[in-house]
Amino acid sequence: MDEGSSSSIVADSVVVESVRESLEEILTRMLDDAAKRDDDDEEKKVNARERWRILAKAIQYRLPSVPHFGGFGLVSLKHITVPDKFIGFPDNWNEYRITMNTGYTVNVHRMRRKITARDLMGFNYTGNICLWPSEEALSYYVLENLTTFHDKWILELGGGMTCLAGLLVAKYGNPYGVHLTDGNTLSVDNVRKSLRLNPSINCYVKCSNLAWERCRELCPNEGGKFHYIFSADCVFFDEARSFLADAIQYFLADDGVALVMAPRRGSTLNLFGREATNMGLKCREIEQYSDIVWRKHRELMMTPHYREDMHYPILVLVTKF
Repeated sequence: MDEGSSSSIVADSVVVESVRESLEEILTRMLDDAAKRDDDDEEKKVNARERWRILAKAIQYRLPSVPHFGGFGLVSLKHITVPDKFIGFPDNWNEYRITMNTGYTVNVHRMRRKITARDLMGFNYTGNICLWPSEEALSYYVLENLTTFHDKWILELGGGMTCLAGLLVAKYGNPYGVHLTDGNTLSVDNVRKSLRLNPSINCYVKCSNLAWERCRELCPNEGGKFHYIFSADCVFFDEARSFLADAIQYFLADDGVALVMAPRRGSTLNLFGREATNMGLKCREIEQYSDIVWRKHRELMMTPHYREDMHYPILVLVTKF
């Protein structure tokens, strides 16, 4: 399918293959290191390799899989030509469009490069690989509720390479200000590129590299500031859930709402809710938050590669009271 007419934005085959190659590189290194660390006893070497093979399978299972279905078809993209003065590679600029009664568009720099083993072994890099269904659904949801964000402070946590929901609200929602964040430096740099090619955004926009566990240190003056917090597909990793809940607790205004969008993925969404509740936050799950997204979901239930537990995002409203 031609990129200009694509109805969904999932990881392209080049990037997917890059991730697979990098994962294989990591697992091979694990196996080799296991053998080197053992002594000359051949039986011990065999046992070590078998233990690491088991661990390798576990890692492959725990990593978020690239979606096998074509997304919800809510976001389309087409390549655009930009002046040479804009940073980034010319072939990487695209217009992202969501069409409702009218068309909503933002220009996005799509980073395309080989994903290395170092990337995958460092800070969670999945948000830089593609636009995940949760971000697609969250972006559609915020556009359906644009008036909600008028004159409000907005924060996006873990926005990946696009921070799409935050960009759309910055352009169309008339907020007071928007703070776009991710924990990956490459991702944040990419969002800054995108901001330069959206001159019609006229509200205050800040873009930061933010590690959730250091939110108080990195943003000492932003505690309790934000009326709305966006977060898409950020509850999967065990080590990050408590940090995300703590960041929401810190940044959220007393009358604010965090919109956390994520599939259930087994118990991961429930575990996030438990972490947030233990911190004194209130969580309310909404399955049918958008008639259009719900209809797309019901249609996809009839297809072979769609798994509700893995692919359908649940909206969790997180509040302080």
